[in-house]
Order: sequence, then C-alpha cells, then structure tokens
Amino acid sequence: MGSAATQIPQPLVRTAVSVQIWDSVFAPPTKIARAVALTAACLALVATAAQAGAGWSFKPPAKDGPAAKFFESGGWEEQRGSWDSWRFRNGALHTYQDDDSTLVGRKVSIDPKATPILRFSFEVKQHPRGADLRRKDTEDSALRIFVVFDRGGGLFSPPDSIAYAFGNPAIKGRAITSERFDNVKYMVVAGGRAQLGRRIEIERNLAKDYRRAFGRAAPRIQAIGIKSDSNNLDAKAQAIVHGIAVTAR
Repeated sequence: MGSAATQIPQPLVRTAVSVQIWDSVFAPPTKIARAVALTAACLALVATAAQAGAGWSFKPPAKDGPAAKFFESGGWEEQRGSWDSWRFRNGALHTYQDDDSTLVGRKVSIDPKATPILRFSFEVKQHPRGADLRRKDTEDSALRIFVVFDRGGGLFSPPDSIAYAFGNPAIKGRAITSERFDNVKYMVVAGGRAQLGRRIEIERNLAKDYRRAFGRAAPRIQAIGIKSDSNNLDAKAQAIVHGIAVTAR
C-alpha cells in the first residue's frame, strides 16, 4: 500500500491512541455491560447537550515530578511504552526516548462543528535523524499530537485519525497517508534543524483538516493522544509539551 499526499494550506507498529482505546471502543459488551453502556450513553448525551462548545484542554501542573499519577488520576491511559518516559518539569510535560516509543491517550467527546480549533504549544529538543513519516521504516517523530475521530476502525485498525507532527520540512503543510493504515493521516506542522529548541505555537481547524484529509464532514472526536518515538531508526528523541486545547474560537 503506497503513501499519498494532499496539499494543505500552511498554518497513529499500531499508531494513534492504540490497542486499549480501540478495544474499549469496539469490544462486544455483555448483557450487563450493555445496560451500563446504555445508561452511560444517555448521561453522556445529556452532558454533551449541556456542554456543547465547552471544549477540552490539557495543562501540565506546576509541580515537578513523574507524570504517571497525574495521568492515571486524570483518565489518561498508557497505550505504549512506559510512564517513566514522561515527567513534569517547570510547568511543562517532558519526554525522552532512546530507541523507544511511548504514547498516552485520553478519551474525550468533542463536537468539531462547535469546537473546531486545536491549539498546542511544544518544543522539540532532539529529533530522530532520518525520520520521515512517508515510510513505515522511518515513521518516527519526537512529537505527534493525535486526534482520533468516531468513524472507521475495527479489530485490527484504528478509527480515522489525524496526527499533527514535528517532521521532515519537505512535507510540511501536506496530509500524508500512513503506510500502515489508510485512515491515519499525518500533518507535519513544524520541522527542520532551525526549529529545534524553539517553542512553537500551532493552531488548526479540526473540521477543515478532517474534510481535506478524508473528503467528508468531521464526526465527533473520541480521543486525544500524545506520542514520541525513535524506535524505527534506533535513535533518540526529546520533546516538551506546554499545553493542548480544543476550543470554539
């Protein structure tokens, strides 16, 4: 399966928020689980109606230390790698990889029609040399922010997903189809040696990006993920996340 590219205006190995979230979304429920799920769904609909346009945000705490307890208490799931790869320092989330891959994800319920704006702030200190998201054997990135939509997916594949990545500047501004999954799109929003060590602020319109990448209106967003990896190239990666938010404006 070859890769494809679609031009985008400038400003998920299993990918995206992987196995645990896919299984929890698609696993067949028992009779009891069906009843619980129905009740939860009804409550979720009420909450969604009451909070339409409320959005979602992640802001690292000011206190330094391991991130595991904060993530676990906040509903995040460790999808890949180790919690030890994530630490809070000076009010930011730090991650370091040495021939490794780590991914954390959190379930959300966001209407991209009401709250389409994704903003995130980050720095990349070290990026795997030779990384290129167009090929699966070089599919590493010091940082990817995954947005997982409630459409598609199955037993062995993720739902529709867009990953905003630090990557090869030659493909900046394009939507790249993953060689592993047709419905996973990479959008390189920053990259190159000149941007290493610099704080970068990104703003994207999720509804517009989804339509450009998939050719249809965006469904609800069901998960947000943060990934850092260098294992395909046996390299090192280091990144810092200052915050993520999905808002109406």
